Parts: sequence; C-alpha cells; structure tokens
Amino acid sequence: MAGRDAWEFHDNIKRNEFNKLLLAEYKGKEPVFDIARFEATTPDGSTIGFQYKGEEYFAVNPEYSEDGGHLNVIGRKRIAENFLLFLINELL
Repeated sequence: MAGRDAWEFHDNIKRNEFNKLLLAEYKGKEPVFDIARFEATTPDGSTIGFQYKGEEYFAVNPEYSEDGGHLNVIGRKRIAENFLLFLINELL
C-alpha cells in the first residue's frame, strides 16, 4: 500500500482506532470477536496492513470488499464463517 495518500486509508485508520478501544475495554473480560483482524486476514492466514506515521494498521482485505469499506459476498461469508467458529470455540 506504499505510495498512496493517507486519505485513502482514513477509514481503515478509524476502524483500527475503534478496534483498539474495543479490545482495550474488554481485555481480560468476555471473549471478543476481533472483526478488524478477520477483515484483514487472507485465506492463508496472513494479514493485510500498512504503516502510517510510524503506526501499523490493519486494512480490509481487497478480496473481501470492492470499495475498501463494505464487505462483498465473499467477505461477508468469510466473516460469518469465522464468527461461527469463534462462537463454537469460545462459548461452548
């Protein structure tokens, strides 16, 4: 993602900031489904991300979204599958 302007990553930066707050709030409490991590994770397990001003950020996997912000059919299916696995593993 190098060479792109910061405005292109604004939504991902905001998504990451919210995610950090959420994870911090629930650290040590109930299990939390880290949707941002799953949105950034490829089928092989690697994550998509970028650096901006010395910070690391997740980015929505381009395979899961046409516009970088809203999940497409593939993305919705992938997140739903991971959410179901999360529920099975964490709550049973």
